[in-house]
Amino acid sequence: MKQGLLSSIAVFALLAVPTAPATPVARPSLRVHPLHVRFGRQPFESETKRSFTITNSSDETLLVTVEQVQVGDDFSPGQIESTCALGDTLLRPEQSCTHVVGFRPSEFFCCHETAIMRVVARDDEGDVVYDKPVKLSGSGFQP
Repeated sequence: MKQGLLSSIAVFALLAVPTAPATPVARPSLRVHPLHVRFGRQPFESETKRSFTITNSSDETLLVTVEQVQVGDDFSPGQIESTCALGDTLLRPEQSCTHVVGFRPSEFFCCHETAIMRVVARDDEGDVVYDKPVKLSGSGFQP
């Protein structure tokens, strides 16, 4: 009986020991939405504009670079309405910017098209804290 009581006390003592608080999960330095910009189907030679938004969710100013990785002629990134252009933009904490892309399908580049852009963020020491592709897609058709 004493051994059973001692075991119960030992288990209770282990359960009563405070544990260290959980390590907070680091939030991402940047949020990009959407990561896939869909233009859908549209008639040849018509133009549509869509965008993606970049938000600095860190506590420090970041240098954000928007670059073209593989972009065909029917896509036109860096439209004048963009608040974060192709190249570099400084974003303060909680600040956002938008990158606007145009899509004008032509018969020459018929059918479904895709493109890849990339968003990279660096901290004040030049270390990369975010690096993700943004996909673009759309289709042209003869009306």
